[in-house]
Amino acid sequence: MDVDSTQLVPGSQTYSIINTVSGDTLVKDSKQYSTDEKQVAPPIYDGISWMIKTSRDISVNLDDVYWKEGSVGTYRFSSLKFNSNTVKTRSDYEIRFFNEPVDSVFRRNPGGRLLHLVPFQVWNTITHHKGTLVSLRGDEWNQQYTYQVYEDTLPDIAGNEIKTLVFKWEWIEPGTVDPNTGETLPADTRPQEGDVMVIPVRKPFEHGDVFRVQSDDVFKVEAVKDTTLDNVKVVPNPYIVHASWEKDDFVRKLQFTNLPDKCWIHIFTVVGERVIKIRHESSSDGSEDWNLLTSNRQDAAPGLYVYVVEADNGKKITGKFVLIK
Repeated sequence: MDVDSTQLVPGSQTYSIINTVSGDTLVKDSKQYSTDEKQVAPPIYDGISWMIKTSRDISVNLDDVYWKEGSVGTYRFSSLKFNSNTVKTRSDYEIRFFNEPVDSVFRRNPGGRLLHLVPFQVWNTITHHKGTLVSLRGDEWNQQYTYQVYEDTLPDIAGNEIKTLVFKWEWIEPGTVDPNTGETLPADTRPQEGDVMVIPVRKPFEHGDVFRVQSDDVFKVEAVKDTTLDNVKVVPNPYIVHASWEKDDFVRKLQFTNLPDKCWIHIFTVVGERVIKIRHESSSDGSEDWNLLTSNRQDAAPGLYVYVVEADNGKKITGKFVLIK
């Protein structure tokens, strides 16, 4: 999916979808995408339903934040944003936790005095640089203080000591009582060493953005061999009046199972008279029904029948079945 946009303006972005195997352009310069404010029914191209969504602006959202698999911590943010005094950057972030204090928090700016230490670090996963933490006050890590991240290296902005993320923590301490019900609330789990919280940044599409989607075959077509045809069966055999799966008393059918993807089913009487010829083509369903009617639309008579299953490569198998009425 090749996204074409030179401005971060809602409605200006267009995208094209190209089948890279055939080279066919399935859709060109489309604006059929969803935003947080507008949902568009997913279009279907090449048998695939495409839910294409773009953001109106670079932003962070509390609902997007998650703990990496294996993390035990349950702490969260009460607020997370780029505010009016910070830079919105096309980055993503991780907060990496340790059992001991590993990073410093400075007062007002990175050159300010040391306020306290914290057991986590904020990393920009695009630049692979660690941010510097700043707060206005506080002598320990707790829920009262707002933290701001300063960065020296950004993928899209030059400069140093650039203010980016602003966040505030939230968690439930052991023994906390709900003031409305008087019940003790379940406490959150403190993050442990190795825990990682991921902060994705929502980014509008820009010119040159490319998403590559690779689809796999649902099934694999294999060449028919003699051993493949050995599994062909007729059910039920013998056929007596009605099979158990026939819900309608006026519908009768016999089923051939384990058929190759493409084949002919020839049915004969024991004296060699052709009864009917049935074509089977399906890569997902190896069964084919016979409604017990001849090629002349007459009911098949009771008795012994011979069938021949012939694959398209010429391989054959012969069997017999009985109709009892």
